[in-house]
Amino acid sequence: MQNNDQALTQNTSASAKELNATPMVLTDAAGEQVPAPYDPALLAFIHEGTEIRNPYVSPDGRTLVNPVSAYGFVEYHTGGGCMALMRPHTEGRVIFLTQDGIYIADPQDWRECLIALCDAEGNDIAYCDLADVPTCNEAGHQNARENPFCPEELKLESPEALKDRYRVWAQENLANDDLEFDEQASVSLCEGGAFVQARIWIPAEKLPTPPDDADEGV
Repeated sequence: MQNNDQALTQNTSASAKELNATPMVLTDAAGEQVPAPYDPALLAFIHEGTEIRNPYVSPDGRTLVNPVSAYGFVEYHTGGGCMALMRPHTEGRVIFLTQDGIYIADPQDWRECLIALCDAEGNDIAYCDLADVPTCNEAGHQNARENPFCPEELKLESPEALKDRYRVWAQENLANDDLEFDEQASVSLCEGGAFVQARIWIPAEKLPTPPDDADEGV
């Protein structure tokens, strides 16, 4: 009897592990919905260099946020009086966030939400309960503090920290009497570097003299 109990426990544990390993539901080529491993290429998106798996959580994983103001989702009528939050994905596909398939959830209710991907015609591609989305870093939250637009040694820095480093470098190495960099200067991260907003001093005497007929026709 003890051996049977142990076997049942092992089978139950193995089933739980298998379920946890395949939390996503994928629509296969035959149109059947089958369990599948979570795939961030389908259900996550990149926002300012950070992989976002949970749109109700800030990029650093510390606070709850509104997906509309934080990540550009918009309210969308899915039909039959049902509502969802929608955001464009790639290749014409869109990501949807719903609560019970009907409502738009408040941030504190994110564990009751489902995240789904549909093609341009509205056909289901994949979905997953947001509470079952696996974490993707050592901090244990669902949004990766990783920036793909930088060398490997900098990828663990948050986008904002990396922007600050570019601002500081510009101030220390490029600033002079004619070129200034504000502490709040805009920084656009790009592959291999960044564009840092600068202010250039132009003396008035550098401007050409206006033509004599500048006031004609006024």
